[in-house]
Amino acid sequence: MVMYCILLLAAVLVTVLHPWWLIAPLAFLIGGFCTRSASRAAIIGFAAVFTAWLACACYYSLPNHQLLATRMAGFFLLPNAWTLIITAAIPGALTGGLSAASGVLVRAMFKRNKPV
Repeated sequence: MVMYCILLLAAVLVTVLHPWWLIAPLAFLIGGFCTRSASRAAIIGFAAVFTAWLACACYYSLPNHQLLATRMAGFFLLPNAWTLIITAAIPGALTGGLSAASGVLVRAMFKRNKPV
């Protein structure tokens, strides 16, 4: 839960202020330091970045009554604006999940084995 909250807040700040690809090193570092299981890091990273990108897309889309999102959805032959907004959050979520899992695996690779 702590990793989810940290990554969610950091992802929102990075999404609003910086390029989208900074999600990857951010999730890599937070995943490497906050959890020990790669599968858990992948799920938490996916969920946190998905939530952050979905929130940011809604923040930008709802004030203008989804005018641009509706037009873009029609361009991509999607049924409505919400489908576009959810579809747009998936690449960021995959990036966050895979980066967080990679952070855990890289940390495990450099961890010393205890002597027997």
